[in-house]
Amino acid sequence: MKHIDIAGLGHTGKEALSDFCREFEIFAVPHPTFEFNLLRMPGGLLDLKKSIYDNWSMILSNSEYERFKNNINRVGYKASFKNFKKLWLSNGFNYETELNQNFTDISHKYLESLVLLSEETFWPFDLKSPFEVNFNRFKKLIGLKGYSKSKIRLLDKDKFLLRTRDYLDDIYVNSKYLNNKTVFSVSHNAFDPNRIDDCLDMFHDAYSIIVLRDPRDVYASLFEKNTYIPKYEQNQFFKNHKFSFLMANSLKNFLLRQEFLNISISKTKNKKFLKIWFEDLVINYDETLDKISSFLGINLRNYHKNKKKFFDPNISRKNINLWNKFDNKILKQFDANLSQFYYPGK
Repeated sequence: MKHIDIAGLGHTGKEALSDFCREFEIFAVPHPTFEFNLLRMPGGLLDLKKSIYDNWSMILSNSEYERFKNNINRVGYKASFKNFKKLWLSNGFNYETELNQNFTDISHKYLESLVLLSEETFWPFDLKSPFEVNFNRFKKLIGLKGYSKSKIRLLDKDKFLLRTRDYLDDIYVNSKYLNNKTVFSVSHNAFDPNRIDDCLDMFHDAYSIIVLRDPRDVYASLFEKNTYIPKYEQNQFFKNHKFSFLMANSLKNFLLRQEFLNISISKTKNKKFLKIWFEDLVINYDETLDKISSFLGINLRNYHKNKKKFFDPNISRKNINLWNKFDNKILKQFDANLSQFYYPGK
């Protein structure tokens, strides 16, 4: 199974590319709002890789093992009033219902496959809760043993990448979005933009596409009312979420965030990493289609069964060159900080 991750830098057009991919029968695309955060989240696969494979540490690998183990249930379970455990642990990502119904079982088996040995022993590096710390102090005061044992594991560095690649394959091969024509499974924002190489390394055969957009339009689209907004984003929650996420309450903060993210992306060099412009997807639709085809090594025109059914470039033209309405004071601030990241076309 080949895999593609579609990402953006925040309001840059990831959803447009997702809708575009939905038109091809060989892509298995989840709902545009579903993001597979398991790699880049704190305590996710990237942290596990760093502590086991990149720079093995007995202390950190055990700590990250436990963090990942806890995250499995949190991202996997869907809250239910009929199941107190799931209600208590779920953080709302709902991987069991949104991606693969066996996600938690597959994930726990993957973790166990990394264990070479485990033993209950005293371990001074556990970050115990204040309750546990004070309870142990109390036991010492009354003459009982003042510590509890922890399960410590020696994890398999040599097999880590192979096991991880098989694990991610298991999740996506049985994804609810696949059909008998699927060639590429698709994820949204699974890869950390600052660690593209590491993310690609975790799959047997993966590609990364990041959608860029003129930062002036990213900012302007938060204020302009006459734009195209997909139905699933037409509510106040999404509007407030994006405004806050992009730090748009302060133009200074917005500009600094954009600068950091765009500089980071510009440093990534990998033959399986592609940058496309939202503007090109709209204005140069056919050329962008061919560019993605060449990148993936497959003629997508042969599989374009629902052309412009989900992504209509004519409608999305409303979302380009919105910055022309800026006053000169705002434009000068953009020119001084982000001009090298403007859309290069016309």
